[in-house]
Amino acid sequence: MFRAIYLFLIIFPFLVIPYDEYITVMKMGLLAYLSLSIWILMFLKWYRQKMLPFEKKLYPPELFLIAFAVWAALSACLSNHPYIALFGMIKRHEGLLALYSYFTIFFITLRFAPIEKYKSLLTGLVSMSIIAGIYGVLQKFPLYFLLPDPGRVESFFENANFFGSYLVIMLLTATVLMLLAKSRKEITLFILIADLLFLNTLYTGTRSALIGILAGVLFFSVFILKNSPNRLKRYIWLLFTFFIIFGIVNVMEGNVYLLRVFSIADSAKQALHNDGDAGSYRWKIWQLALPLVGKYPLFGSGPDTLVYVFNQGAFRNFIHVKDALVDKAHNEYLQISITMGIPALLFYLGFLSTVLRSIWKAIWKSSGEKQLLLAGFFAILIGYIVQAFFNISVVPVAPFFWFMLGMAYRLSYTETFTIESHTHMSTIPLS
Repeated sequence: MFRAIYLFLIIFPFLVIPYDEYITVMKMGLLAYLSLSIWILMFLKWYRQKMLPFEKKLYPPELFLIAFAVWAALSACLSNHPYIALFGMIKRHEGLLALYSYFTIFFITLRFAPIEKYKSLLTGLVSMSIIAGIYGVLQKFPLYFLLPDPGRVESFFENANFFGSYLVIMLLTATVLMLLAKSRKEITLFILIADLLFLNTLYTGTRSALIGILAGVLFFSVFILKNSPNRLKRYIWLLFTFFIIFGIVNVMEGNVYLLRVFSIADSAKQALHNDGDAGSYRWKIWQLALPLVGKYPLFGSGPDTLVYVFNQGAFRNFIHVKDALVDKAHNEYLQISITMGIPALLFYLGFLSTVLRSIWKAIWKSSGEKQLLLAGFFAILIGYIVQAFFNISVVPVAPFFWFMLGMAYRLSYTETFTIESHTHMSTIPLS
């Protein structure tokens, strides 16, 4: 079951229909089919063998996740738009079905991911990101094929912001693999991969991705200085290549990227002055969306139904675009609270904090490669969580985040258990 999910994620970015802009439809359909098949197989195994194919014990994140799942289902049932709440909005498709598919990825990864193969599993995912990165560069020049003219670099992800979210995960994963590399050849290879992904991040023009990567890099920097000074030289080389790439590309593009970086501070100042233009109108969207939390405090409007309750008229008047349509809050946490209620947000935050707390404790109780790998997972998750303050959860990217959550918690739980009990960890099956 875990192998099926992993192989699916390997090919997931490339599941596109040539010259069709509606990429998410097929990806959501296949993701739902995979999740449903997994649960059917587990039920059949239980029915035939009269035993569950996994341990009955529930781990703390799973308890929060079950509560989140139940609340999301209640929200969907009580919604004025039950069909959308179940299947999601057109082009988004992140209704209840998508959420349950994410939960399945986390559950199976937590229960069945082989600890001893973590490095090779991450290497496989990062290797596939090379293809996405090369295609992104081709779009920039433009030498793209297969998909319609994107306008901005988005690779196989339908939107530059979505591609940026994917790049946060993969660039930070490439960074930790570079730090774990044992030979100069491997170090060079992962630096080059990280450089390719960083170049794509610049080409997307996605500021939230840059902020997420910065958050992960800052954590890496503090960790390496304190706990792994022998890897400092290669890490400095990586950051130096980022600096060189940024400088060259910025000069070639007429200082566009430097101005883009400075615009982050400008947007923050605009927000402090309550200027709705801040953050590509994100501040205005948040201003109009925040009152909806009080209007739908318990169960929300239903998963992925923001478009029906958002004040579209006020936003259109503000930006002077008659056909503008806001279907996401451009803040994952605000989106959850509006569409599924405040309790759902609390369950989700409880889930995330439980995973992060477990990783944090395990980092300081472990050593060597496993400590570095745990620190890497922490940086990856922090990077994604930070960028989610300015971005949205989407089907083409979210499965990778939930996969990393499952991998990270499994490894952190194993580390903590082993050190505290001094016995072999056996409560989570490795099959």
